[in-house]
Amino acid sequence: MYSIKKLEKQLPYMPLWELGIEEIAGHNIEIQGREEVNKMLKEGWILLHIYTLRYHEDGVWRERPMAILGKPGNVLEKE
Repeated sequence: MYSIKKLEKQLPYMPLWELGIEEIAGHNIEIQGREEVNKMLKEGWILLHIYTLRYHEDGVWRERPMAILGKPGNVLEKE
């Protein structure tokens, strides 16, 4: 199992504004949403974060896996 310190040494750190992200999108990654997220990744979007959205609906607490993706500027400027 990795510790945060080990991961920090292995992965380069870049602030979000240095990644050249021009667009950010949040997306459900359940069955139907997963296909859309995979399509976005193939188009050059970057997976920035995965989290669980917890919400109260009809008297029941529900959970939904979500992803935040960023689209770098160079993807927008295809020749």
